[in-house]
Amino acid sequence: MAFYGRHYWIEYTVWVVLFFGTIIATKLLLRGVPDGSQWRYAAVVLPTALALGACWLEFRNLRRIDELQRARYFESLLYGVAASMAYVIAVTLLEGFAGMPRAAPVGVLIANAVGCGYGLLVSWWRYR
Repeated sequence: MAFYGRHYWIEYTVWVVLFFGTIIATKLLLRGVPDGSQWRYAAVVLPTALALGACWLEFRNLRRIDELQRARYFESLLYGVAASMAYVIAVTLLEGFAGMPRAAPVGVLIANAVGCGYGLLVSWWRYR
């Protein structure tokens, strides 16, 4: 079985479309809602549920793959976590000591994605 089989890509394509569609729809619907309204808190529930759905899809994918693929997967996750930690530490030190303006939290996700991608390349090279 391939590490990323056809069913995996179909599931994640549907999830990405739903998730980003929900984010855009929520942003558009909340435009006219005042800042202190309780509806803003309620609007967070659906995107959060969809994000938890992505975790469920990942766990289901882990049960489908064999031991070698699982080792590659966890190695890439380790690289992603290390990249995220390095980013958070560097940004915290730069904000505290160098006076750098506050960085966007999405940078942690980008660092994680880059680290996971690098980890996949390293594990592919190691286990080929």
